[in-house]
Amino acid sequence: IKAYRTGVERYLEAWLDWPLRDITSEMVEARHSEIAAEIGKGERYKGTTTANATMRALRAVWNFAADRTPDLPPNPVRRLRRQWYPEPRRERVVRSEELPKFYQAVCALPNQIARDHLLLMLFTGLRLSESASLRWEDIDLIQRIIKLPAASTKAKRPLSLPMSDFVRDLLVGRRAIGNAVFVFPAPGKAGHIVDPSFSLKAVAEASGIKVSAHDLRRTYVTIADSMDISPMAI
Repeated sequence: IKAYRTGVERYLEAWLDWPLRDITSEMVEARHSEIAAEIGKGERYKGTTTANATMRALRAVWNFAADRTPDLPPNPVRRLRRQWYPEPRRERVVRSEELPKFYQAVCALPNQIARDHLLLMLFTGLRLSESASLRWEDIDLIQRIIKLPAASTKAKRPLSLPMSDFVRDLLVGRRAIGNAVFVFPAPGKAGHIVDPSFSLKAVAEASGIKVSAHDLRRTYVTIADSMDISPMAI
């Protein structure tokens, strides 16, 4: 939602007060190219990625309106079906030779909650949304299983994830600290940690290794694959 709003309100500002039916395919095609040129100065893929994302947001808004307004013209974003800019597949990971330095930098974080959250993601492959919102009711330290309810997973299917010794010890340590509802509590509205970007920035400054939360998931998958764990299990 945040990304859609940013794309439409920032890059399609001139169109905000226009009726949808006044936006033509020619306008979409031209604005798509303009955004790429405006944003892309100095950074190879940023402009084209932003242009694509903005028009995908417009497409979604138009489709939503079309379901409720039968006489709306065809979606003008269809014009781009052969003109979407190529987007490079993200493949960034913490390389094996970087892991010791990265691990040390994470362990040195002064905030224990942020530290343990990053370590859990690195050692389980959980998504940011799944790990950040973990509740203690989802943790079975006796059976050594993390039980994610369907509502918490991207696929909307329940997931039972076995714990390694490292993960269990980490969670036992966290459990000993307090009795909050969430494994990684925070004072904000959500009640739990939400955005680890500040911690990842601190780790990057200390180690020289810049990654995102999803890169930790990709790192986990890469290592698991190198250990001949089956793709189905991964």
